[in-house]
Amino acid sequence: MFNNKPKTQNEAQAEADKIGEFLNDMDKPKVQDNADVIYGTLNAPRQDSSGNNIDKIVQDGKIKDGSEYGIHIKCVESMSQAGNQVFYLYQKIGAIFPADKADKPDLVLQGDATINGQEKFVQGYNQSKDGDNWVSLSIYPKRND
Repeated sequence: MFNNKPKTQNEAQAEADKIGEFLNDMDKPKVQDNADVIYGTLNAPRQDSSGNNIDKIVQDGKIKDGSEYGIHIKCVESMSQAGNQVFYLYQKIGAIFPADKADKPDLVLQGDATINGQEKFVQGYNQSKDGDNWVSLSIYPKRND
């Protein structure tokens, strides 16, 4: 599903822009008629010149926010553009699962996410161009029906 060839940020953004144009013509899930759609991509992890992943999960935990389960977070060790060690905190916003491919063979992932307090529906489609493979994401507001 993923290609291990690392991408630059500009390459990934260019792919996301092209995918967005392509997906505008595809069938959409049940969403509001005038919904704003968010597009993104899942690429292979960034790698150094030796082929080792640059980003590594080093801690896993939760922040106590008063809710029943707290906010699930991960601490990821990475390398800044200047070559310095940096640790990023990531918050869980949802879950995606393998999709039923019966009617859409390129649909590989689907699930739900909460972004800025709004419930969203997530779909991931296999994409390929010039030997590069990635998963394009489309994130739609959920309908209320």
